[in-house]
Amino acid sequence: MNITPVITENNMSFIWNVDDIKKQLAEQLEKYNGLVVTAENYEEMGKAKREIVKFRTAIKAFGDEQKRVLKGPYDKFVSELKDVLLEVERVEKPLVEQLTYFDEQEQREKQTKIEAIITEKIKLYGLRQEYQHLIDRDPRWWRNKTSKLNDVVAIVDEQISKLAQRQQADDDMQKIQAEKRGMLEFAFDMMADQYDLTTPLEFEGLYQVIQNMPLDQAKEYLKAQFESRLKIEQAVKIEPTPVVILETKSNEQTDLSKNDDKFYTVVVREVSGTELGKLEGYLMLNNLEYEVQ
Repeated sequence: MNITPVITENNMSFIWNVDDIKKQLAEQLEKYNGLVVTAENYEEMGKAKREIVKFRTAIKAFGDEQKRVLKGPYDKFVSELKDVLLEVERVEKPLVEQLTYFDEQEQREKQTKIEAIITEKIKLYGLRQEYQHLIDRDPRWWRNKTSKLNDVVAIVDEQISKLAQRQQADDDMQKIQAEKRGMLEFAFDMMADQYDLTTPLEFEGLYQVIQNMPLDQAKEYLKAQFESRLKIEQAVKIEPTPVVILETKSNEQTDLSKNDDKFYTVVVREVSGTELGKLEGYLMLNNLEYEVQ
């Protein structure tokens, strides 16, 4: 059965003397047309402007008052309409709440089934934990009534299959990196035996530089580091336990080859370029701060 609201009485007709007002305004405002403001008539023109403002103020006040009057019937209509709709809501709301309960229960059951499918696919493809969080669970899979479970299964299978491929690719890359590291460590050890440095190089620090280089380039880099270090050692002719004698203010001599916790400042004066190179090499190899003036 249809319910059709109709307007049984319309008293909203509103007529006012708009034409007369326009005519009167035209007559009253005629004398203000084409006025020109000068320094001599500035005060007089200000008075003319105030007279014109009075017309606008009066018309606007009339409009605001009539708007309030006309709004009364509309507000009454809106209030009555709201009361009528409340009658519909009184019956509709409990029914909607019950239907919503069953819809949500159905969605939860569907979501549980989908999660079980995802778990099964994870086991099938052997997807590890660090990749499982990348699975996209679209809420529309269980919220939309038109969503079909078979379609969801196909989407899930495709997703997890691609993630499994990515996992395998990452594993292969890690295996390659591990094999490459082993070969580089072997090459490093061979070079360490070959060059027999007094101040050995550390593999870990060098590996951070060469790990992403091609294997041949990485080996060349290692060789260059060994040769560079060997040249420095040969230049300074490092002794196993160098002895430096420091003259103190009291003209006493201190043997710096002895281990103690004191800090010293050593000043070396008037050395040749060759001697300076050897001294700098020694200081660099032992991480000692120095200054050349």
